[in-house]
Amino acid sequence: MYFATVLLAGLFAKLNTLRTRIENFINTVNVAIAETDKNIGARLQDNGTISNENLQDTIIRFYNNGAVKTFTKDVVLDKRRNDNIASEFRRKLIQLIGTEHTFTRANAEIGIDTISNIFDTSIREKSISIHDEILIEDNEKLINRNILQQLSEKYQTEDELKVFAKKIIEQCGVFVTTNQTEIQRAVPNNAIPEQGISIFRKIILINLPAVEGNENVQRFAGKLETALTNAVEGGVIVKVDKNGTHKNEITILSIINCFPLRVLQDLPLLKERYDYLVVNINESRQNRTVLHTEGTGENFPNLFVAAELLPSDVRKKYVSYLIIGYAMDFVKYAEKNDGTGRSAYGTIEINRLGREVLTPIADKFTDIPFKMEIFNEKFGEYLREKADKGLKSEYLHKDKRAELVTKIQKLYGDIILSEFGGNEGKSECKFFGEQSEKAMDIIEKA
Repeated sequence: MYFATVLLAGLFAKLNTLRTRIENFINTVNVAIAETDKNIGARLQDNGTISNENLQDTIIRFYNNGAVKTFTKDVVLDKRRNDNIASEFRRKLIQLIGTEHTFTRANAEIGIDTISNIFDTSIREKSISIHDEILIEDNEKLINRNILQQLSEKYQTEDELKVFAKKIIEQCGVFVTTNQTEIQRAVPNNAIPEQGISIFRKIILINLPAVEGNENVQRFAGKLETALTNAVEGGVIVKVDKNGTHKNEITILSIINCFPLRVLQDLPLLKERYDYLVVNINESRQNRTVLHTEGTGENFPNLFVAAELLPSDVRKKYVSYLIIGYAMDFVKYAEKNDGTGRSAYGTIEINRLGREVLTPIADKFTDIPFKMEIFNEKFGEYLREKADKGLKSEYLHKDKRAELVTKIQKLYGDIILSEFGGNEGKSECKFFGEQSEKAMDIIEKA
């Protein structure tokens, strides 16, 4: 009796272990089936049509939703074909388990991903074979149909095809969002922004599947190519390739190039976050190093267009170079050469005959910076570049620079002070005095 009790207890323990292993294996199979069923259901959530609402989606599925559901239902109710599929599934499982036909081995070798892979390979092949047995006519088939053949059945007139092609081109977008104001912003020393030509150029690459044997579909492919290339506007470039290897899909790639980063809609937000990290003086340098990985980024150009300088800021920035220009003789008081015999202050250029030509600006030297239609940022940069060039060449020697300083002192004492009636206390006179000293500092430090 004792022996029977011990034997029965051991047997129960073994049976419980076996039950646990069987339950684990069944659970794995059930989870894999449920996951596959969920994925199949998700694929059928759309209605399989092309519309304005889904043309911007990453993937657009075009198929006969009703026919797919009907075919699936018919196969599910077909006992013979279900037995065939089940047999193939069991065969693959046994093949994976190997020679040791135990649930311990099954649980070790087979997981959810393994079963999903069987569904995606062997069971898929079996399903395609059943599909080809049931749906014999080409226009009935749901699998391995050329997408161009499907489209040719939907868009049978040229007008319908043109509308379809135009929608594709218009809706074909990119993953970034842009700021239209920045795209259209005119920037000094840059070409006038013409979207699609000088900025924000768009290229659309379209890959159509190759068509073999069906002349009607081949002609449709040619018509679709023509419709797509003719549907563009605003400088969009369309390139169509008709040698695709996947006959059930059309691939469309939209590329935007030729634009500064400032046109990105999210750039101000990124700048706000960046500034937050570098504003703390105690952590700024280490945060900059982390953000840029090399260096601290302080010498990088600004990604945004600098705000246009106010006239007063232009004067503060460039009058010192106007003064240097006078000392270097490319700003002079000379005859206008307009037949009146009058003279004025202006810039000097040498013409092809080697003669000095004056571009008059103002009758008084101190009026030049207040001719706002002329004395702007562009003119200021012209003065600065001429001055820098002179300091690096003709006025590189210290004696020549000393001559420039003397000329500036004479300009201030003889001309600027005179134009202000000798009143050095006047704010405008003080400004020119400060700019004269700034000009001398530039000369000495260059």
